[in-house]
Amino acid sequence: MNGTPILDQLAGWLPHGRRASAVATPEDFAAFFEHTHQSVFRYVYGLPGAPQEKAEALTAESFARAWKPL
Repeated sequence: MNGTPILDQLAGWLPHGRRASAVATPEDFAAFFEHTHQSVFRYVYGLPGAPQEKAEALTAESFARAWKPL
């Protein structure tokens, strides 16, 4: 995808060929975020060599990409 291995791994969670946002409204996104952000952070933080600051940044980037259609 973009050469960032962790983000490429996270993108692999989406169904193949999916290129649009998974949510339609800000309210849907807020619910999606509340339901999933801790799991995403824990996954990223658990990767070898992922300090907390980097895990937070990658988690934020993941959700920014989930909201923005590609």
